[in-house]
Amino acid sequence: MIQAGKEFDQMIYVRLIEACNLHCEHCFIPNNPKRMQWSDIEAIPQRIRGFAAPGQTLLFQFHGGEPTLVGAEFLRKVCVYLRTELSDYEVQFSIQTNLMNFDLRWADLYLEFFGGQVGVSWDHRIRLMRKGRPESNAEFEKAFWKHVVELQQQGLSPYMVITTTRPLLERFKNPRELIDFLLEKGISLVHFERLTKTGYAISNWDWLGVSNREYSTWIGRFAVAYMRFVREERSGKQPLNISPLDGLIESVRRLRAGKAGGYGCLSGKCDTRFHTFDQTGYYAACTALTSEVSNRNAVGAAVVDTAGLSETRQVRQMSCLDCRFKPICSSGCMATPKTDESGECSGGYQAFKLLNACLASAESPSLIAVAG
Repeated sequence: MIQAGKEFDQMIYVRLIEACNLHCEHCFIPNNPKRMQWSDIEAIPQRIRGFAAPGQTLLFQFHGGEPTLVGAEFLRKVCVYLRTELSDYEVQFSIQTNLMNFDLRWADLYLEFFGGQVGVSWDHRIRLMRKGRPESNAEFEKAFWKHVVELQQQGLSPYMVITTTRPLLERFKNPRELIDFLLEKGISLVHFERLTKTGYAISNWDWLGVSNREYSTWIGRFAVAYMRFVREERSGKQPLNISPLDGLIESVRRLRAGKAGGYGCLSGKCDTRFHTFDQTGYYAACTALTSEVSNRNAVGAAVVDTAGLSETRQVRQMSCLDCRFKPICSSGCMATPKTDESGECSGGYQAFKLLNACLASAESPSLIAVAG
């Protein structure tokens, strides 16, 4: 997940703690006792100097589990230490929290070190206060939205991360309903995260999982509705920024202009510019790919060998030679199989096809866009 409005040379996930105060039925990092000690934090700067050049922008993403379980003062100490030890870099911080621990101490920390932007996690129906108790989702909803309001009252901006699960797709079959829902809650920055078959999602995949085709079709339809909303209802003024929709739309526009290269989540930069630190050490990949590695409570194996990740992606792309969207597609998240039982690729062919038809129709009103 790429934090909105933040450009970086290296994205560094720091999994401070893998315990959690919720039970989420899709979580790719099963609740476990792993926790980074101060000696683990002290080892980070030297390792970073092995892959990042001075002057580069380093974006530290504090992740979990629930990172706020380490306490506000510990996280403040971590931020001060990293910024001091890496003073010859441009150091930025982001966080992903479920907001259950939010109070004024955290508000002050977010304003001081996080530029007033807070990554918050929300998902329809599947976030539980107590394991095996679906009714406890109502308790989560009440506490979460209360804290969102409090966060906004402190001048902070929530950047909401939503996982594309089957319950979400079934609840919001009409994309416009989800747009209205977000606007009503005062949310202007959103990221749809691809569900991966790791962690708890493995055993819950039958009712939670989304095939490549289902994901691609839904995200494509949502992107079309999003474009129409921006164009027709807001006269070009965009109250929402939604990833990866912005990247999908921009990438297809680039292709139609004869340019290559994906944008945002489609860029493939995760192969070489994403890194993860946890209690067991360092991994040269994003946290989605490394979530099962050395996990004491892991329920699956590593999704892909992270050594030679760029080469692995190139092998995936060998079967894409005849695809017209190859110039802008990185072949999809490496934590997702290239092609699944639906016959759709993880790169999102159906989404590209739908957006291409929509943009063609906008350029030539006489054309009729047909979603196939």
